[in-house]
Amino acid sequence: MGTEESFSWTEGARAPIPPAGQGRTRLVGIEQRLLNRLRARRFEPGSILILGFSGGIDSLALAAALARVAGLAQATVVLAHVDHGLRPESRTEQDGAFALARQLGLSLHRLALAEYPVRLHPGLGLEEAARRERYRELAALCGALDARALVLAHHRDDQAETVLLHLLRGAGLSGSRGMAEWTERHVPWWGVPENPQVLATWRPFLDEARVDLAAYTERHRLRPVGDPSNEDRRFRRNALRH
Repeated sequence: MGTEESFSWTEGARAPIPPAGQGRTRLVGIEQRLLNRLRARRFEPGSILILGFSGGIDSLALAAALARVAGLAQATVVLAHVDHGLRPESRTEQDGAFALARQLGLSLHRLALAEYPVRLHPGLGLEEAARRERYRELAALCGALDARALVLAHHRDDQAETVLLHLLRGAGLSGSRGMAEWTERHVPWWGVPENPQVLATWRPFLDEARVDLAAYTERHRLRPVGDPSNEDRRFRRNALRH
């Protein structure tokens, strides 16, 4: 399922620990809160967690923090990068994600969409069509590896955007609930699939601010992969964010 690149963890691969001080305390707090949430989930020893990894600030911070604390809960973290094939530079970005995985000492699965997403979902916009196909690929990988959950790096700012988007679409009070930390849903959830797969999704960073995640990656001298599509204001979420 995709192409896997594996690396063994060594002390040399470990990102440097930030110096002592108030900033370090706050950033190490990210790791402690993540470990607390990880233990609260009570995963069985040896559970595999697949992290959707773009290489951007959010998923990079989560990957780095999980790399440090997952072993304390006897969990194994595997990264998965999906190349949507929508831009010429997407393969270069996947290579960048690969290099970051190597720096963190984590294995990476390279995934790619088989076809242009909109062709598979006529009537949908590109953003939603790509989202559906991304989930299809990630769910298939979770099934192939018997993973306990798909881990996503949505954070507090994403939650605020989600609530506002729901309200703008007329969702009413139900839209104010936003994303849940733990969800289970069938993939695919659209159409009438013959063999849907139940996918558990865990979002442990919903209480973390993006500014702190950016500071965390900077303190650990990790350079995120840039995604120019995040600046494209034709997508509603991007327009709202900006």
